[in-house]
Amino acid sequence: MLKKCEIREALKILLGEIIMKMKCPVCGKLFDAENNQWMPFCSKNCKIIDLWNWVHEKYSIKVEEIDEEININEEDKDDKIDSLWRNRKNGQ
Repeated sequence: MLKKCEIREALKILLGEIIMKMKCPVCGKLFDAENNQWMPFCSKNCKIIDLWNWVHEKYSIKVEEIDEEININEEDKDDKIDSLWRNRKNGQ
């Protein structure tokens, strides 16, 4: 039968190993994060694949399309309000 202190030590070792493992964002492989020079990737190959994907725009950030006509109309309204404010300020 194991003693409580032995169980604690075993848990520390197991939890330490789990924490030190990382999943490669390219291939999904679990690897030892502490001794890896290619972080956050598991290998040089995955690092190059990731760079290739960025260069060829495989990754993208969703951006909401903006209707230019709406922006132009809003700017015209802002200009009119500014000119009215200036005229009012100058006593006109």
